[in-house]
Amino acid sequence: MSAAAVVASSIGVGLLWVSTELDLGLQAGAIITGNIMALLPGRPLVSSLQDGISGSYVSAAARLLETFFILGAIVAGVVSVAYTATRLGIDLDLENLPSAGTAMDVPVLIGAAGIAMAFAISLAVPPRMLPTIGALGVMIWLIYAGLRLLLEVPPVVGTIVGAMAVGVVGHWLARRTQRPVLPYLIPSIAPLLPGSILYRGLIEITQGTAVSGLLSIAEAVMVALALGAGVNLGGELVRAFQRGGLAGAGMRSRPAARRTRGGY
Repeated sequence: MSAAAVVASSIGVGLLWVSTELDLGLQAGAIITGNIMALLPGRPLVSSLQDGISGSYVSAAARLLETFFILGAIVAGVVSVAYTATRLGIDLDLENLPSAGTAMDVPVLIGAAGIAMAFAISLAVPPRMLPTIGALGVMIWLIYAGLRLLLEVPPVVGTIVGAMAVGVVGHWLARRTQRPVLPYLIPSIAPLLPGSILYRGLIEITQGTAVSGLLSIAEAVMVALALGAGVNLGGELVRAFQRGGLAGAGMRSRPAARRTRGGY
């Protein structure tokens, strides 16, 4: 994973150097951020929180540890390349780094769908599921951007609400189609994965502003946890309101419980 992060960062830094020398105006930061997003541990993050909610604490801890190992490998790879680039005199300008906006224009929505479907392809999801995953990617972005624009909520709140909506729809689709739920959930949260926040934090650390960099990395971890918690809370809502779940957990829906308690 560190090697992949080194390759991704090196490509971006090389393009930035070429752009600076030839005055091409390329946004190398966007390229590096996109490459980082492809490496972010969405699957172990969602699985760890899912195991924790279901009571499998040992596997939840193992998957969460795997998540932080992967993040640590990405950090090590990107920081090493960024530090080397700074020493070689390549200017990594923080002002031109990409950031998650709140636009809801058609090109942005197409991009959200494309990110979700590309993430699904990288995870070997069956092609017939790609249109649905693209629609879920658009949905999570619309909820996130809409809440931030209309209600001016913090980014984490918009993230967790959007992830909960994806969790509800994804679990419902999985039950309806008799397919595993993770192929629906993990690619669908890709438009909100904190690649740009993580990259900004790493660049800030290499430029000597360690406090700001650590705060950015902490924000990236918080957003990632909000995504994982949101999709799992959505699944719990589906289970709570389905027939025979928590909503039907009373004596009326459980004949054995009625017999035990003497109710007929």
